[in-house]
Amino acid sequence: PVFMDWNLDDPPAIDPGDLSAYRRVRDESKAKVSELLEMLARPYGPQYKKNVMFLCNHNSCRSQMADGWLRSLRGNSSVGVASAGIVGGTAVKEGAITVMQEAGVDISAYTSDAMADFKPEDFDVVISCCGCGSKLDGDKEAWKQRPVFMDWNLDDPPAIDPGDLSAYRRVRDESKAKVWELLKTVV
Repeated sequence: PVFMDWNLDDPPAIDPGDLSAYRRVRDESKAKVSELLEMLARPYGPQYKKNVMFLCNHNSCRSQMADGWLRSLRGNSSVGVASAGIVGGTAVKEGAITVMQEAGVDISAYTSDAMADFKPEDFDVVISCCGCGSKLDGDKEAWKQRPVFMDWNLDDPPAIDPGDLSAYRRVRDESKAKVWELLKTVV
């Protein structure tokens, strides 16, 4: 549950007779509702009891698959999720989209986002999908200081796949198993 105190003025108590206070409060209410709807549309945030961030170098494959699995497997659990790239987003790899669709999870509309677009304090759990925890030093150290930080060290399918998507499928399945285990601990 999310509680927000909008602290709007009471128009009947303050309107000078020209309805200006009503109009102002109407416009303020509209802006607040828009903010609320935007927040509720995000797959993570204060509307969830726990929030998980999947990090990877580019947010193009492993973190996207883990993100898709968590959204798919969480059911009614109050667990929010996002994923991002440490060195900036690129694009979601076609191989990742294909093998996730084979498993019934559609990540084709996911975007490749940069870690700089998120705040560590919004997340209770941070997972490094690629063994990139060592890249989270200096100004990025806060990501490793969340209540739970794990480094899954999944192989990079684009770098090792022989062209038949077998590496993508193996990492997809490893990711699913790890997400199931994660859900058992955060729910």
